[in-house]
Amino acid sequence: MILVVLLITACSSKTSIQSGKVEVERNEDVLLILDIEDFSSEVGDLYVQKGNNEKVKIASDIEDGDYAYLDIIDAVLYVDQEQALYIKRDTQEPELIDSDDVYYFEFLGDQSGVLYLKGDDQDLYIKKWDDERQKVASETNGFNFNEDGSVILYKNDELNLYLQVDDNEKEKIASNIIGNRISPDGSTICYFNNDGDMYYRKIDAVDHTKIATGDIVDVLFSNDGDMLAYLNDYDYEKGELYIYDGTENIKVASDVVYYKVDREFSKIYYLNMEGNLNSYSVKSKEKEKVSSDVADFTAMNDKVVLYTDLDENIYFSEIGKDREKIGVDIAYWESYDDFIVYKGSVAQVKSAGRLRLEGKEYIVQDGDIINFRFNI
Repeated sequence: MILVVLLITACSSKTSIQSGKVEVERNEDVLLILDIEDFSSEVGDLYVQKGNNEKVKIASDIEDGDYAYLDIIDAVLYVDQEQALYIKRDTQEPELIDSDDVYYFEFLGDQSGVLYLKGDDQDLYIKKWDDERQKVASETNGFNFNEDGSVILYKNDELNLYLQVDDNEKEKIASNIIGNRISPDGSTICYFNNDGDMYYRKIDAVDHTKIATGDIVDVLFSNDGDMLAYLNDYDYEKGELYIYDGTENIKVASDVVYYKVDREFSKIYYLNMEGNLNSYSVKSKEKEKVSSDVADFTAMNDKVVLYTDLDENIYFSEIGKDREKIGVDIAYWESYDDFIVYKGSVAQVKSAGRLRLEGKEYIVQDGDIINFRFNI
């Protein structure tokens, strides 16, 4: 038997996980469990477990990955074997959103609805929970959207890019487009064509601005859309890191393998080809070396970064303080808003930067976040 646990929970010693593998998303009191009987299968029964309560069956014959938990509204989205899309809210019966041929969905950032693709015609629909579903487009080759779905960018099979704002008529933005991005607040878009040109445009503006040309990847917007960061001249190993502030491009660093921006877009952390992890302050433009021999990292905020070194140790580093080693022999790790998961262990990351690992003799306390180790 395979037990796939999607969400980690704050639990007491009464919680028991018998076997399986663990995947984690940001939630602290709900588990989604996909119970698969056959190792050769990807289909099983979907359960939800809240706190120390008994798990409750949501649906049968659900494929691994075809479900998601919406923590804000306490609901589960899933697609069944008939390719029907449902939403299940707490104690209510599942509500049918679309009856067939749904093959992909993404819920809105504020969880007020869902966008999904269905059928051979690649029809794109948006469904707000309080409204009827609306068809956005056909022959959809890809789409992006802002937090509440009021702004949608999509391209068709002919690589034409369209903009849909609320209930207004769709607007053709450009042709020969291979990629696009939209800021979280929906105020700004950027897009790239086959010639390597990247354009920037405010939604309420008429004209767009070409801001760069080259092999551009990893474009990240600030929440308000006023700034974006990107790698240019990328050769599948490294690139040049830039910030565009709405008026000009500012070069941050060369030979950057990858980078991450904190939630406020106030600090950029980047890893170069020499394995050096550096930080860059967007406001002051000051750079600071965080560490050498870094293999991977993530930025928690403008003062805290977590990273692993080439010897598979994991560190917690806070500006102005000595780094703290919090794990060794790390084979796998992920970070979330306020906790991290690594090689079968979870450590709470509190505002003070305190991380804790306990041995098998530790007595579990209320509010602890725990990931149990087990063999299958």
